[in-house]
Amino acid sequence: MSHPLKSQAQGIVEMWAEIYDEESARRIEGQKMQSIKAETFEMRLVVWETRDVPLVDGDNVDIWIRVTYDPTGRPEDEVEKRTDVHQNSKTGWG
Repeated sequence: MSHPLKSQAQGIVEMWAEIYDEESARRIEGQKMQSIKAETFEMRLVVWETRDVPLVDGDNVDIWIRVTYDPTGRPEDEVEKRTDVHQNSKTGWG
């Protein structure tokens, strides 16, 4: 699956398909699909360290990470979070 505004895969669909001829299909009673119970999850991302960040401020750099999560595929539902700032890294490691 993909989203027209995204370059990476957006999910995976696994399914079982049974194919019948028209006569056999008419003999099988239809079944109503049931909704799956909605569940709430909490997602956490831990960034332990950064390496080789370019020293864009001359001899040091302030390092922070920005993460964007898109739970629905609609841009208006995107969630963006930022880490705190590792200030004045002189090695590019944070």
